[in-house]
Parts: sequence; C-alpha cells; structure tokens
Amino acid sequence: MENMFHLKSKANQLRKAERFNDALTIYKTLWEKTKDSFDGTGYLSCLRKLHRFEQALPLADELFTLFPEFPWLRNEIIWTKIQGQLNKLPEDSSLNTIINHANSIMKLNPDTFAKKSIVFKVLKSAKKKNNWDCIEEWLDKLDPKHLSDKPIKIGETQNGWSDQEIWYNYKINLLLERNDSQKALELCSSLEGKYPKNR
Repeated sequence: MENMFHLKSKANQLRKAERFNDALTIYKTLWEKTKDSFDGTGYLSCLRKLHRFEQALPLADELFTLFPEFPWLRNEIIWTKIQGQLNKLPEDSSLNTIINHANSIMKLNPDTFAKKSIVFKVLKSAKKKNNWDCIEEWLDKLDPKHLSDKPIKIGETQNGWSDQEIWYNYKINLLLERNDSQKALELCSSLEGKYPKNR
C-alpha cells in the first residue's frame, strides 16, 4: 500500500513539474493495476501533453464510460478531443464535419476557455464557406463579456487581436451581411476607444 501511495505521489509530482514522459510511465503502470479515476486521468493528461493522440483518444472514450462525472477527467477529455480531433481536421474538411465534432465536444459542457476554442474553430470554417447562418448560431454560444480583452501574443514583440475583438469583428460583419448597418454602427460606437490599434 505504501509503495502504491509513493508511486501515485511521484507521478503527480512529475506531471506538475511537466516531466510528462517520466510521469506517463508511472501512470500507465498505475492505471493497469488500479483502474482508479485519478490514475487514468493522469495517464490521459500526460498522453495529451505529449500529443500522443492515437493512444489518448481511445483512452478518453474508455475513461468517460467509467467516470463520466469526474471533473478533472471531463476537462482532460474535452481538451484531448479539441487538440486531437477538432484541431486536427484537414483545412478542406466540410463545415458539417467540423460542426459534428464541435457539437460532440460541446455536449461535455466545456468551460469558457475551451468553448471559445471550439466556437472559433467553427466560425473560421463558416467564414471560409460564407455561411452566415452558421456564424450567427455559433456566435450566440459565447458571451463577449466573458472573453479576454488582452491581445494575443504573436511572437516576441507583436500583438494580435484579443478574443473579444475577434468576436465583435464577426458580429459587426454579420450585421452588415444582414443589411443591418444601423445596429452595426451602434455596436461600433459602443466599442469606440476600446481597441485603438484595430479601430
């Protein structure tokens, strides 16, 4: 028992120190012996961090059937599916394919940060396909007040748009596409001075 406790503690420390390869070996051994929710989730977390999605995705499905209500596991499954499935879809994937994957992850009730990643993936594809009905539907899944207003870092010195700016840009273009220039103007006016670099 003491040895098992020591292994669990060591695996946890290694994972938190981002020594994922070392932690993975221990978690794999623990999971095969214990079938414990923490061991399984630690194993999945390390696989995800190491981008070993061929192993992570089937493990995620297995773990979800066993421990569907475990919060840490649910979060790991969400990010495994975002990084290992949704973001791995080819650029020429159909919008329906992207939406189907996105909806399956949305059913897991992701937090705001994960939801933003899912929604923005759909919005980008819908924009390419010029599908404004889809953009309207998926924009409503996010509240811009809950999105970051901090510019996204691009390299060492350059800043990109913030998540809020991206959302508002989609919204304003949607209003213009719907020939509602008055609402678009009102929204632009309400944001005056908030994003000076992208006025």
